[in-house]
Amino acid sequence: MIEFVTLSNYTSPSITENPQKKWVEYGEGNNYFEYLLDRYRGSPTNHAIINGVADSIIGNGLTSADAANKPQDYMLLKRLFKDDDLRRWAFDLKCYGFYVQQIIMDEALENIVEVKYTPVQNWRSGIADEEGNIDTMWYSDDWMQTNKKQYKPQDFPTYNHSIKRPLSILAVKPYRSGSFYYPSVDYQGALQYAHIEEEISNFHLNNIMNGLSPAMLVNFNNGDPGEEKRKDMERNIQNKWGGTSNAGKYVLAFNDSKEEAATIEPVAQPDLDKQYQFLSEESTKKIMVGHRITSPLFFGIRDSSGLGSNADEIKNAWLLYERTVLKSYRILMLNNITFLLGEQKNFLDVGFESNTPIEFEMSNELYLQGEEIDLEEWELVHEQEVNYDEDDRMDRILLASVPSSSPTTKSEQDTDLFKVRYVYSPGTTSFNTREFCKKMVSAKKVYRKEDIIAAGDKPVNRGWGLNGADTYSIWLYKGGGNCHHFWMRQTYVRKNNKRISVNEARRMILQQPPDERERLPVNDTDVAKRPTDMPKHGFVNKN
Repeated sequence: MIEFVTLSNYTSPSITENPQKKWVEYGEGNNYFEYLLDRYRGSPTNHAIINGVADSIIGNGLTSADAANKPQDYMLLKRLFKDDDLRRWAFDLKCYGFYVQQIIMDEALENIVEVKYTPVQNWRSGIADEEGNIDTMWYSDDWMQTNKKQYKPQDFPTYNHSIKRPLSILAVKPYRSGSFYYPSVDYQGALQYAHIEEEISNFHLNNIMNGLSPAMLVNFNNGDPGEEKRKDMERNIQNKWGGTSNAGKYVLAFNDSKEEAATIEPVAQPDLDKQYQFLSEESTKKIMVGHRITSPLFFGIRDSSGLGSNADEIKNAWLLYERTVLKSYRILMLNNITFLLGEQKNFLDVGFESNTPIEFEMSNELYLQGEEIDLEEWELVHEQEVNYDEDDRMDRILLASVPSSSPTTKSEQDTDLFKVRYVYSPGTTSFNTREFCKKMVSAKKVYRKEDIIAAGDKPVNRGWGLNGADTYSIWLYKGGGNCHHFWMRQTYVRKNNKRISVNEARRMILQQPPDERERLPVNDTDVAKRPTDMPKHGFVNKN
């Protein structure tokens, strides 16, 4: 009699409401977080990508364009959201699909005094009520040993804007179709390949060190002990020798005597080395696809496809990666941060400072900071070439004539009704247009005034500053000497608001109170000019 023993298979996570236990179990044995952690630890490709994505989300840390103008608010931002916690939240978001925060209030229950990291894998969701609200989260240091007193789950209230508590728990989750309690990880489709990669590595290591051969026939020459005893023997050998840790399958043979033993034949598979090579390469590729990786070089991975093998490819891949992968993570985290800051009446404009790969320094950093106006929400009501006097006058009109009902969160020039942005104009180039201007024009985006001015302190267009310096005022000198471009100011009004019509907004912007210009400071008028029309054609490095 011969029986084959099949190794364990991959299983998808199950989510189970358990009214008796009052928490929602995740995966077989309530241990799916551990399964994800095993795939992180065991698959080198998965490990490198998760670490790399988590680091890229945070980049060089939190920053704010309002830091200089609102130092106290900025200090609160840095106190509540520490760099170490941000990186742990980013890791949990990537590895487990979401992250969890402890929200600690002051004694008066008026202000948040601390936002602390807490490991996702130690938490389980409480069961939602009939309205879909989750009021409780459950904590245990070891969910496999909840029968022991020291690991007995404890319940904590979830954070609620209306009900302040000394300590509450906030689970920050992205939307995932078909997921409610536990959002699936965004690399769900790559998990099987991460498991394969892990098992291939495990197989080869243990096959060399102490395992059975790739296929093994085990003879017992004392007859058939019966079904029950046979099953016990199979289980014992499976527990001791089964799996890739001992190099694969085995076959048990029960014989009446040695003379009647089963014939031992090699159970060899043709081209096994090629199969393993194929599986290894295929797993690596599929893991990268599952993580939406545009270039493996970002994470120290070099594959045989040659993807991302030169500077231009790396630049383009990084741009695509930031827009399609990092942006969604950052938006989720920044929305969480601005929400909690708003609870403190703190309305900073916050963001993450990107850390571009060391293989290149982006010459189009300003281009990356542009945005596209949502024309479903905003309507363009006025457009004109920029000069300082007009810019300041219109700012005064917008900010004073229609008081804002909520603090600005985007630009110092914005209100809840108006948005002011700038366009790099005209939208044309020629064969000899410099690279900076080509990128600014082709971007077809609009920019905040703060970002344009801040770009003057960065090497966004190298060599066009004083004496060939890498920095200069982009606000004044655009693309540098002899440049034919200028800044065009655009003013947008929020559609369907109940306070001012589009025509009223246009009339208001075009009005000019007689005494307004007299009260304005006199500013440099170069901002209204093309550099080619300036003295020395805008060459600041010429005498």
